[in-house]
Amino acid sequence: MLVPSIAALLSSVASTPAAGVVLADDRSPAGERRLPERRHLHERSMRGGGGTLFQRFFPRTPGEQPEVISSPLEHALPNVDDGGLGKAYTSVPEPPRKWDVCVVGAGLSGGVIAERYATLRKQSVLIVEKRRHIAGNCYDFLDDQTGLRLNLYGPHNFHTKLTNVWDYVKRFGRWAHYYHKKLAWSEGRFVPFPLNTETLNTIYDQHLMGANETAAFLAKIAEPCGPGGCSNSEQQSVASVGRAAYNQFYRGYTLKQWGVDPSQLDALVTGRISVRSDFDNRYFTDRYQSQPRDGYTRWMAGILSDPLIDLVLGVDWFDVQQRLAGRCGKLIFTGPIDHYFADSGLPKLTYRSLRFEKLAVLNIGEHGYYQPGTSVNYPEMAVPFTRSTEYKHYPGQPRSNHTVVVRETSGADGEPYYPVPNPRNHALYAKYKALADKEALKGVHFVGRLANYKYFNMDQAIDNALRIFDGLDRDSAPGRPPVKKRKKEHKGGAHEDALHFD
Repeated sequence: MLVPSIAALLSSVASTPAAGVVLADDRSPAGERRLPERRHLHERSMRGGGGTLFQRFFPRTPGEQPEVISSPLEHALPNVDDGGLGKAYTSVPEPPRKWDVCVVGAGLSGGVIAERYATLRKQSVLIVEKRRHIAGNCYDFLDDQTGLRLNLYGPHNFHTKLTNVWDYVKRFGRWAHYYHKKLAWSEGRFVPFPLNTETLNTIYDQHLMGANETAAFLAKIAEPCGPGGCSNSEQQSVASVGRAAYNQFYRGYTLKQWGVDPSQLDALVTGRISVRSDFDNRYFTDRYQSQPRDGYTRWMAGILSDPLIDLVLGVDWFDVQQRLAGRCGKLIFTGPIDHYFADSGLPKLTYRSLRFEKLAVLNIGEHGYYQPGTSVNYPEMAVPFTRSTEYKHYPGQPRSNHTVVVRETSGADGEPYYPVPNPRNHALYAKYKALADKEALKGVHFVGRLANYKYFNMDQAIDNALRIFDGLDRDSAPGRPPVKKRKKEHKGGAHEDALHFD
């Protein structure tokens, strides 16, 4: 069988899924079922040996060919999914029920604050969530087609340097140690990403061996910004990795992700993307890196399990806020801040969204994989999507004879995922923030990424919620010390997943 070009293969998989996909390396002995270690697959793909994107990752099984089915990523929810708690309402309880705290949103920020009030202050909490499930964008589920656990809103990889956050999250479920690694597919080969010494050796045909050599080479190819610093994302990237690597790995990806040229984006978008001067191919270097063994939904259910927490799913807060007037002691709002102030006359803030395409690869074998690692970035403009995730690589997955790859495409419409950092939105958010400060005097507090128009990694969202609870707790009882005093460990600035290179 002839192997098609990568561009042709990428464009044809959805329409003719089985045609043109090489199911095994034709040079392997007939009947061989050996699956090389993932590191070996990675190295073979990077260092030549021929083949295309999908060629090397299907073990051969005589008489059995995988079937590739493309469809939008969807999940047919039951009435509600509260992670097995069995206590969710689908409408707001009638009067005379009242609560000390009402929380809008059952994601990370809302869940953590609700848990703190219920368990530490023994206060009653009502959570109202517009979606019919808990866990926010972390929500995961078992795919009916393959039996594998998938994230409905894109992959989530927990990592943190914050001991207080790790101590908190591990109380609510079992965790499996996991170092996330990412590849980039560029110019017909896989390379480690973020850029490290091995990547530089591959793309620049170098033989760098140590940190000093790598640092010197990076200094040679970089184009430093002027005395005033970098003013946009393009300048920031070129100052870090040089013009050639910027064009190969960042420019196209940023265009696809944000819909604008990098020269039109704030420098903070790529300000903290790391470049390694060693061979470390882990995507994160944080001390604590794990995945919940039973998934994020079950983990969040543990956070929300206190009997003082009432949970309403599938109900929009703005449809019931009049019915709840006078029944909430304070309000924690974790939704989009511009939605809360929709009647203010201010323009809407802008976000980037994501669309997910699911590729179910059936009958590939229990040890069969579609790509050499969990996550692959596609920085080239010829490929319409930005990254693909193969969930079978994650720890804690059920055994399956199939696999699933989810491909992501960015756009302007849909669920709000990423705030767009530009001068217009910064100035507009400042106006919303002034309105929010006035609402705080009425007992309304804005918490989380959508309410603060700021992207948070998971650990940042949890830490932010813990800190806000401490502050509100002190304010409500000035003579009482905070629940726990912590030294701030997380610096501000751009999140490291600004281009969702997570």
